[in-house]
Amino acid sequence: MKLTTLTAAAAALGTANAYWVSYDWGRPVTEAGWYGPSAPPGVKTVPSPNGGGAGPTTPPVLVASPPPASAAPSAAPTSKAPPAPASAAPSSAAPSAKPSAPPVDPNIPHSSNGTIPDLSKLTTCALNCVLNNIATAGCNSPLDSACMCYGANYINLVTKCVTSNCPPEDALPALDVGRKICPNLNLPDLSSLDICASKCIVTSLPATGCAGPLDNNCICSAPFINQVAPCLLNACPNDKVVDALNFVPSICPNLPLPDLKPLQTCAKNCVIDTIKSQKCNSPLNTGCICTESFTNVATQCIFKACDSTAVPAVLKLETNMCPNLHLPNLDSLSPCGVNCIVKSIQSQKCAGPLDNNCICSLGFPLAAAGCIIGSCGFGDLGPAINLEFGQCKPGGILSAKCQASGIFKLLQPACWFSGFKNNAAPANQRRGTPEATEMKRIYDMYMRGELDSYL
Repeated sequence: MKLTTLTAAAAALGTANAYWVSYDWGRPVTEAGWYGPSAPPGVKTVPSPNGGGAGPTTPPVLVASPPPASAAPSAAPTSKAPPAPASAAPSSAAPSAKPSAPPVDPNIPHSSNGTIPDLSKLTTCALNCVLNNIATAGCNSPLDSACMCYGANYINLVTKCVTSNCPPEDALPALDVGRKICPNLNLPDLSSLDICASKCIVTSLPATGCAGPLDNNCICSAPFINQVAPCLLNACPNDKVVDALNFVPSICPNLPLPDLKPLQTCAKNCVIDTIKSQKCNSPLNTGCICTESFTNVATQCIFKACDSTAVPAVLKLETNMCPNLHLPNLDSLSPCGVNCIVKSIQSQKCAGPLDNNCICSLGFPLAAAGCIIGSCGFGDLGPAINLEFGQCKPGGILSAKCQASGIFKLLQPACWFSGFKNNAAPANQRRGTPEATEMKRIYDMYMRGELDSYL
């Protein structure tokens, strides 16, 4: 790890006091202290690495800190700070320019008794961002945790520096350091996520204009999720996408993301695969998800990958997201009854639970009723018939909207005969057929007010 750039920075500022950390190259911090005319209270004083004592045996790193107002600048003692070994080249490019300092809040508190976390996992690029922004944020030293943890200013400066100058993976250990320095800020812990998901989150921060990991107004918004989601869907396997979706509510509890936790693993995979295949791009895209096409594709996947016990939870999930779809609620059926409904959808080759042309035909209810009576008993028959009526006869028997489907059109004879009278030729062609005879009988019952007793 090459750290001589920090020594150069200290020399350029010409500080009277310079905080320094002794590194054994590639290993964690071994020693920390202060040298110069005065050491802050409570900070350990160690021999100067520039004479006057037996300095540390490992190469020191000088990090500039603002001198007291009364102290005259003097040259930082960097002459004996050796350069890093050639073999310790950085894995990431260091930021090339020192960030410009924003106006310093005069109300920022200060301290000198903070602790230094293990910085050994930071790349040179991320380390420079962590240390160089201490002064930029108006803080006195790496021990000034009261300043660094005052609001989001320091964290946002470091985040902007890392996301602008370093590879995405550099941000994760930097975020972990921030969590250890400032536990009071409740920075998100991305360690439970796969690296592919963490990278998507980090790269989406600057892309959507979020100031940093504490900018919840930005992070908990549809634009941010819609930026992250395509990255997750393209870069991560399904189980890592699910982990990321389950992680979001810990930061954004009010975001209307689908809750996939109650689903079986096979059903979760089908939901994610359908979002991909239907090009929905985001779990918030209800315009894509709340369609018959999406529902039918997901259902066919679940029928192939799962058993019937996975179906009710998926229907309930989509009903919560898409109440206007009027999906059937299978809670009134036993597992045996649900299994018969699923088998009948498959045996009748219905596209899915919203394929009314199939479900409301004669074949589906006969197949479902036969399965239920033969396998489950009569307990499920009544609820199953109610489901069928609710889905296929939504407008009621005498509805002027004529919304019934399949054979249930027989229950709206006023609609049927209205069309019949408007086209005499087809009516004449049908006259005398068994269907026309039955329809005439039902119509006569309707005119006599006997249809309700017939049903």
